[in-house]
Amino acid sequence: MYIWIVQPFESTPLDSKSDERLWRSGILANTLIKNGHKVLWWTSDFDHKNRIHRHKSNKRIALSDKFSIQYIKSLGYKKNVSIKRILDHILLAKRFKSLIKKEKLKPDIILASIPLAELALESSIYAKK
Repeated sequence: MYIWIVQPFESTPLDSKSDERLWRSGILANTLIKNGHKVLWWTSDFDHKNRIHRHKSNKRIALSDKFSIQYIKSLGYKKNVSIKRILDHILLAKRFKSLIKKEKLKPDIILASIPLAELALESSIYAKK
């Protein structure tokens, strides 16, 4: 099966900090791949933990023939509680919506994690279609 994981906040396998570890989405992606599934992880270009942009653009990186990460260009922010963070989330959801329209291969399953309700909403709208 082809599975999308929509989780913008967790560290990815490509984050360079030596103390980074995979969280739920990364562990789930690895488990799915080991069981023969193909995974596309949708995430923010903005590393929320370290407050830095990873690529400053929309960028897809294939880690293997079964696992890719799609980074979505993000505004970023300095404070967890701020208008800029709200704008970041809205913009991220709009860019996600635009990018998924261009996908040729449709997923069999979409796992959209909360807390980013905007991405979960766009994922569910897409899935209903």
